[in-house]
Amino acid sequence: KFTDYTSSNTIKIIDDVKNQEKYDCLKKKTTILIKGEVVDDRYDKEISIKPYDMMTVKKIEKKDNSETKRVELHCHTKMSMMDGVADVKDIIKTAYKWGHKAIAITDHGVMYGAVEFYNALKAKGVKPIIGCEVYVAARSRHDKVHGIDSERYHLVLLCKNAVGYKNLITIVSKGFTEGFYSKPRVDTELLRGHSEGLIALSGCLAGKIPSLLSMGDYESAKNTA
Repeated sequence: KFTDYTSSNTIKIIDDVKNQEKYDCLKKKTTILIKGEVVDDRYDKEISIKPYDMMTVKKIEKKDNSETKRVELHCHTKMSMMDGVADVKDIIKTAYKWGHKAIAITDHGVMYGAVEFYNALKAKGVKPIIGCEVYVAARSRHDKVHGIDSERYHLVLLCKNAVGYKNLITIVSKGFTEGFYSKPRVDTELLRGHSEGLIALSGCLAGKIPSLLSMGDYESAKNTA
């Protein structure tokens, strides 16, 4: 897993252990330029890179010079286990420095960083958007059969108001108390029953809609949406 402490990506290298010296440059805080093939890793359900060339370079500071500032609606912190390494304070510092007016927090299956995120952004005058990227069970959240129910999809939920915040707390909590199976999972029944005040996004490539589109099944993706 490589990171610039604002986002991260998985680099998969298959090589002989005898060639380990080629990777001695891969030390912490070293900036690496990587060229390779971007692939959809269906095993890890993440975007990965198969590199064919790497070299150390001088770190270039990222900037947002756009006149129209974007609003990041899909953002993971270090609370997203195995998927995020950025500290909440670092994310807020960067958003403020770049002049962003609002930013969302959407950690995987949890809301551990929500309060810290909200308070810190309000103090900076940046609008906080509370959210979560939940895991949606292939069947019901109550079904826990090995193999069949190991499949799950990602779905980003954002709060529109206080009602949505309370509903998101309920959804995330029941993902642990009722749907936990390797990950805290929710289902369509839970989502329908607590949808008020929430906005749903299609998510990343591990989302149900993007997964269907990547297989060329437009009709099923449209029906799911």
